[in-house]
Amino acid sequence: MTATFIAVFVAGVALRRQEMEATGEQPPNEVLKSIEVGRVRKRPTIPNWLMPTLPKT
Repeated sequence: MTATFIAVFVAGVALRRQEMEATGEQPPNEVLKSIEVGRVRKRPTIPNWLMPTLPKT
């Protein structure tokens, strides 16, 4: 159990380090505020021919 805790802790520290490299000195909430809201992409739709069909009962 101790090894699991250490592994999760180290992963969290590594993730935080990546976040700090990406945002610099600004806090993450300030960086998120600077993202343009209008530039959100629409999620692609799945064509009907790819959807599974259920057998009729």
